[in-house]
Amino acid sequence: MALTSGSNAPYAPASTVVNLLKRFRDKGLTAPVTTEVLLRAGVAETLLQRTLKSLQMLELITEEGQATEVLKKIRAVPEKDYKATLAAWIKQVYAEVFAFADPASGDEQHVRDAFRTFVPHAQQDRMVKLFMALCAEAGLAPENKKAEAKPRARSAAPSTPTPRVNVRKNATDQTEMLRPGSLPPELAGLMARLPQNGWTKSTRDKFLKTFESVLDYVIPIVAKEQTSEETVL
Repeated sequence: MALTSGSNAPYAPASTVVNLLKRFRDKGLTAPVTTEVLLRAGVAETLLQRTLKSLQMLELITEEGQATEVLKKIRAVPEKDYKATLAAWIKQVYAEVFAFADPASGDEQHVRDAFRTFVPHAQQDRMVKLFMALCAEAGLAPENKKAEAKPRARSAAPSTPTPRVNVRKNATDQTEMLRPGSLPPELAGLMARLPQNGWTKSTRDKFLKTFESVLDYVIPIVAKEQTSEETVL
């Protein structure tokens, strides 16, 4: 069903939703899609519920977490039809917004006004950012509006030092040194999943991405580095 005035509208981070669309199209996602599946796909723990609900409101998954016909079509269409398929889906879900605003004009304030009746009111700016990023992905908005939907690869790369890679490379020794029993449960759970007999590069990359998201959640980044943090890393 299309979003209607006075109802809730999705407001998950644009980059998260767009990246999940591309992941499903290129690699697929485990069904049913749950918060645990999203965590393994790299969604930060603090965003899991918001992202899951947004995927449901966008008619990409059912309440049971199964891919809808819309999402299956987005995955199956040839590349030449990808943008047109996205455009048809977005125009259907956001039909009421398109009745009042044209994202192609680049006037984000006009679009912002079209969202003023949606709830929660405090999240309307995020609703607009998600909408504009999806429109840009579908070719319905100026390309520069797509910037918000790009993954923050540049900021993430410097924060992934070599020692963090070595943790997985030397799984047995590092696990003993970190004493999983003394770790926050989120990190302990991830460390317990480290394989004993090696893994593929694809599996390793997925683990690193998930580990970084969980690590940033349980150990916030601070202005000044502390000795205890250096020891853990």
